[in-house]
Amino acid sequence: IVEAAGTVLPVDKVRSIDEMQFRLMGKEREPDNAIAIARKLKQVIREKVGDTLSCSIGIAPNAFLAKLGTELEKPDGLVVLPADELPGRMLSLELMGFTGINRKMVVRLNAAGIFTSADLYAADLKGLGAAFGSVTGDRWWYLLRGYELDLPEQARKSLGHSHVLPPEMRTDQGCREVLLRLLHKASASLRREGLWASAMDLAVRGRKKSWHVPVRLPPSQDTVTFNEHFLHAWAGRDFEQPYLVGVTFTGLAHAEEVTPSLFDPTRDRA
Repeated sequence: IVEAAGTVLPVDKVRSIDEMQFRLMGKEREPDNAIAIARKLKQVIREKVGDTLSCSIGIAPNAFLAKLGTELEKPDGLVVLPADELPGRMLSLELMGFTGINRKMVVRLNAAGIFTSADLYAADLKGLGAAFGSVTGDRWWYLLRGYELDLPEQARKSLGHSHVLPPEMRTDQGCREVLLRLLHKASASLRREGLWASAMDLAVRGRKKSWHVPVRLPPSQDTVTFNEHFLHAWAGRDFEQPYLVGVTFTGLAHAEEVTPSLFDPTRDRA
């Protein structure tokens, strides 16, 4: 789906298994052009992925409101929320219709006198911050009004890749080659995100017998170090009839949180 959608407009972020985000630029932001792009996305997904697959699309000044727009018409919806028409259709949502508001938060908002979406919009900046009990309320005040904010990303706990082996690669040598390729790909992702890993999980799923080994590492982000540890672990492999291989890095941290070992060449290699 991501590949198909990317032929229409570059995918800005994949938010989850069933949600992605696109950024409109220049004339793409004009309502008629944005709607035409949305319809093209729907058409491409039907043609290239499956003719029974539909999607709901929200078009709005920021990603927060665009996601809420997808909730207003399902299935196969297309909702435009122009900045100059806010709150508009948003007033039809119940509090739990807003992404990020659960039952516990509803109780907290009710205690602050907020019972409807109209109350949510009517609250001032200070009042919404007090209702949420954190800076989240301040951010919501701006997001609800169409401002675009750089929201903090959740800390990544792991990074990895897996691959279902084609029949001709379901051999010892095939597993080794594909795992080395996945290591190369995953370590490039680590460096791109500015992360270091202190552990690595290697896995081969077999129809008769699977193999999995956790590997401790000095904080690393270079392919050479990962390959060395992989080849050492590979000597103890034990699987039968392999069909899938995978590598996952854990113990992730940003550079400022890492103290590389004085006795390992990982910093120079990075």
